Amino acid sequence: MPITSPIDLPSQSHAVRAEQLTAIQETKLHRRLDKFFSGLMLAQWVFAIGCALTISPRTWEGNESFVHPHVYAAVILGFLITLPTLFMTYFYCGKNITAHTVAVCQMLMSSLLIHLTGGRIETHFHIFGSLAFLTFYRDWRVLISASIITTLDHFVRGTWFPVSIYGISMFNPWRWVEHAAWVIFEDIFLIYSCVIAKKELRTLCARQADLESFAEKVEVEVSVRTAQLAQTHDELDAQRLKNVESSRLAALGEMSGGIAHEINNPLAVILGRASQAKRVLEKMDTTNQ
Repeated sequence: MPITSPIDLPSQSHAVRAEQLTAIQETKLHRRLDKFFSGLMLAQWVFAIGCALTISPRTWEGNESFVHPHVYAAVILGFLITLPTLFMTYFYCGKNITAHTVAVCQMLMSSLLIHLTGGRIETHFHIFGSLAFLTFYRDWRVLISASIITTLDHFVRGTWFPVSIYGISMFNPWRWVEHAAWVIFEDIFLIYSCVIAKKELRTLCARQADLESFAEKVEVEVSVRTAQLAQTHDELDAQRLKNVESSRLAALGEMSGGIAHEINNPLAVILGRASQAKRVLEKMDTTNQ
């Protein structure tokens, strides 16, 4: 029975396998980050409520006091911002749409914190920190979604509610462009970082595909060699049996020849003596007559 060569066996494309490994690793990474951001979003919501309760829990009008709208904003808006993240990370964990949802909600949470702190410049750094965290997704498109949201937020609130984002009522209508420019400046480096990280991931997955392909070839080669050895062993066993049978027949022939030789010698003597006896008897018969 012929043995199939490893070259004749069908094998999966190396490039396809590398892409599969890359997709698997990206999905695992997105799942971990989705869980991380779901916890981070809850912590930020609690922090926002704490800021509202600490900075401006109550206001006064004459002799009457009431809960400051910031507290309601922290509770209600914070919940509305946190809910999509929790929903998507629970039901669609690891999906690309979840990463974009997280990016949008994270930037909206930055906007809420800026509003609650009265537009303090220190709180604006929360935007840059959020972009840095989103870089862990290794997907530059997530940064684009986040940057669009924060740019629109600066434009809308900077135009109609400048106190909410800048802390002052007097404002330059083009100030949002300055903030957007700083975001774009950071995006340039972060996007480059995402591209490099994605390239490194693809390289590692390609190497793993190489190792898997080599291991598969070695396994197939071992299987083929094992089958060949088994086939050779069977052939040797069959040849050995033939040799044993031939040896038995040869031994039987030699034994038969020996026996025939031993029998032929006495028979020859007997025949010789019988011939002599016959001649003697024939002479005696002739003499008597």
